Amino acid sequence: MMIWAILLLVCVLLVVYPYLVYPRILEGIKKKPLLPPLEGEKLTYALLFCAYNEEKVLPQTIENLRLIKKTWPELEILAYADCCSDRTFEILDAAKDVLTAVEGTERKGKPSGMRQLVTMTEADVAIFMDANVIVDPATIRRFEDYFSRPDVGAVAGTLHYINEEDSTAAHVGGLYWRLEEKIKRLESETGSTMGADGSLFAMRRQFYPFVRADLQDDFMASMEVLFHGYRCVSAPDILAYEKGAVASASEFRRKRRIACGAFSTHREMWPEIRTLGSLDRFKYVSHKLLRWLGAFFLLVGYGAALMLAVHYGLGAAFVGLTIVVLALGAVAFRLKVGPVVKIVEILSAIVATGVGVLESIKGAKYAIWNPVER
Repeated sequence: MMIWAILLLVCVLLVVYPYLVYPRILEGIKKKPLLPPLEGEKLTYALLFCAYNEEKVLPQTIENLRLIKKTWPELEILAYADCCSDRTFEILDAAKDVLTAVEGTERKGKPSGMRQLVTMTEADVAIFMDANVIVDPATIRRFEDYFSRPDVGAVAGTLHYINEEDSTAAHVGGLYWRLEEKIKRLESETGSTMGADGSLFAMRRQFYPFVRADLQDDFMASMEVLFHGYRCVSAPDILAYEKGAVASASEFRRKRRIACGAFSTHREMWPEIRTLGSLDRFKYVSHKLLRWLGAFFLLVGYGAALMLAVHYGLGAAFVGLTIVVLALGAVAFRLKVGPVVKIVEILSAIVATGVGVLESIKGAKYAIWNPVER
């Protein structure tokens, strides 16, 4: 009986640890300031992004890029259209005053498109963004300050979701992302954050790795600088804005795809991860690995709770209570009862991540992507 109780407690702790306990631990770790900037070093920069069927958002994106060019005239901008079936390339190609557009002749996916753009530029630093992201023109040049520090190899911008009130899925996604940005900031203050999000990040181009089409290019590329002795830091003063997914089904598919690619990338990088220092390995397991396994901890924890119930002769009652809770939860979800909907969305995200991990283990590959409903 004791072993089931201990197993249940361990599983509960492992589920909540990455979100509630780990940030508190980071707050107690000694801070590591960035090195002073090098005087006289002048780096060049290029902004790169890939797009697939983004004709609805591209006019706003291009207008944003024009504002950025006004504040940073020497910035090179390159865009790759991944063999789109709408007017994406046409819109990009018409913006020759601000960017150079490349059209893919077949769908190859974002990693292949980014690799082509990286080889087209000779800039010292490559800035990567998503096609639907709006970057604050007043803050983007702050990348220059970060890369003037000789210990910085990659910089993650800070993303804000601007439609959290559109749906419960968007609201829960926004809450999760604010916690994610806080954790990245705390990690950065103590050395390196464990990778950057593709919405907006930059890295020294010389370290951009070869990324297979089914892997996460942003995660793998930003982690690469750690393997060369550089830091990947979070920049709370470089801002980007994006609309989150509003439909639960779209968000589930997106998280499943991301988790599959992320866990496949983890398996590819693991030999190099093991060579990092003990603090970075601790961060990686706490921030990444334990989150990916959350669904399995929930499943094992439920099994342990069931065995405890059986031990006390309450097995049938426990299963019956489970069915009742699930049924009431389903009704409350359909009736959009606020707290219940939020709990379901959180559990859905954990389950979607678990499904993605299983797909990765089974060999599934998501080489291409589609825009989600926003």
